[in-house]
Amino acid sequence: MKAFVTIVFCLPELNPVDSQTLNYTPVAVGIIFVAALGSWVLWARRWFTGPAGHMLEEVGVLGDVAREQAREVVETTEERAEGKR
Repeated sequence: MKAFVTIVFCLPELNPVDSQTLNYTPVAVGIIFVAALGSWVLWARRWFTGPAGHMLEEVGVLGDVAREQAREVVETTEERAEGKR
Protein backbone atom coordinates (compact mmCIF):
# COMPACT_ATOMS: atom_id res chain seq x y z
CA MET A 1 0.00 0.00 0.00
CA LYS A 2 2.83 2.41 0.87
CA ALA A 3 4.49 1.83 -2.49
CA PHE A 4 1.20 2.54 -4.28
CA VAL A 5 0.69 5.81 -2.39
CA THR A 6 4.29 6.84 -3.04
CA ILE A 7 3.85 6.27 -6.76
CA VAL A 8 0.53 8.14 -6.84
CA PHE A 9 2.03 11.16 -5.06
CA CYS A 10 4.82 11.27 -7.64
CA LEU A 11 2.38 11.52 -10.56
CA PRO A 12 1.79 14.89 -12.24
CA GLU A 13 -1.11 16.93 -10.90
CA LEU A 14 -2.36 18.41 -14.17
CA ASN A 15 -2.81 17.24 -17.73
CA PRO A 16 -1.21 17.89 -20.24
CA VAL A 17 2.21 17.66 -18.66
CA ASP A 18 4.71 20.32 -19.60
CA SER A 19 7.70 21.91 -17.86
CA GLN A 20 5.38 24.02 -15.68
CA THR A 21 3.05 21.21 -14.50
CA LEU A 22 5.58 18.38 -14.17
CA ASN A 23 6.00 16.99 -10.68
CA TYR A 24 9.76 16.94 -10.13
CA THR A 25 9.59 14.58 -7.13
CA PRO A 26 10.78 11.53 -9.12
CA VAL A 27 13.74 13.56 -10.38
CA ALA A 28 14.71 14.59 -6.84
CA VAL A 29 14.30 11.04 -5.51
CA GLY A 30 16.38 9.71 -8.41
CA ILE A 31 19.19 12.18 -7.70
CA ILE A 32 19.24 11.19 -4.02
CA PHE A 33 19.21 7.48 -4.94
CA VAL A 34 22.10 7.89 -7.39
CA ALA A 35 24.09 9.91 -4.82
CA ALA A 36 23.52 7.32 -2.08
CA LEU A 37 24.39 4.41 -4.35
CA GLY A 38 27.46 6.25 -5.65
CA SER A 39 28.71 7.02 -2.15
CA TRP A 40 28.30 3.35 -1.22
CA VAL A 41 30.17 2.09 -4.29
CA LEU A 42 32.97 4.64 -4.12
CA TRP A 43 33.48 4.97 -0.38
CA ALA A 44 31.33 3.23 2.25
CA ARG A 45 31.60 -0.39 1.07
CA ARG A 46 35.28 -0.36 2.02
CA TRP A 47 34.68 0.28 5.72
CA PHE A 48 31.02 -0.49 6.56
CA THR A 49 30.74 -4.07 7.81
CA GLY A 50 27.19 -4.11 9.17
CA PRO A 51 25.88 -4.37 12.73
CA ALA A 52 28.42 -5.04 15.46
CA GLY A 53 28.37 -8.50 17.02
CA HIS A 54 28.00 -7.22 20.59
CA MET A 55 24.87 -5.34 19.57
CA LEU A 56 23.34 -8.54 18.26
CA GLU A 57 24.16 -10.24 21.56
CA GLU A 58 22.43 -7.43 23.47
CA VAL A 59 19.35 -7.80 21.32
CA GLY A 60 19.31 -11.51 22.04
CA VAL A 61 19.57 -10.90 25.80
CA LEU A 62 16.84 -8.30 25.66
CA GLY A 63 14.73 -10.77 23.73
CA ASP A 64 15.12 -13.32 26.53
CA VAL A 65 14.20 -10.71 29.16
CA ALA A 66 11.12 -9.69 27.20
CA ARG A 67 10.04 -13.34 26.85
CA GLU A 68 10.45 -13.87 30.59
CA GLN A 69 8.42 -10.76 31.40
CA ALA A 70 5.67 -11.84 29.00
CA ARG A 71 5.61 -15.30 30.61
CA GLU A 72 5.22 -13.70 34.07
CA VAL A 73 2.35 -11.53 32.85
CA VAL A 74 0.56 -14.55 31.39
CA GLU A 75 1.04 -16.56 34.60
CA THR A 76 -0.24 -13.68 36.74
CA THR A 77 -3.25 -13.21 34.48
CA GLU A 78 -4.06 -16.92 34.60
CA GLU A 79 -3.77 -16.95 38.42
CA ARG A 80 -6.16 -14.01 38.69
CA ALA A 81 -8.61 -15.67 36.30
CA GLU A 82 -8.53 -18.88 38.35
CA GLY A 83 -9.11 -16.92 41.57
CA LYS A 84 -12.27 -15.33 40.16
CA ARG A 85 -13.83 -18.68 39.28
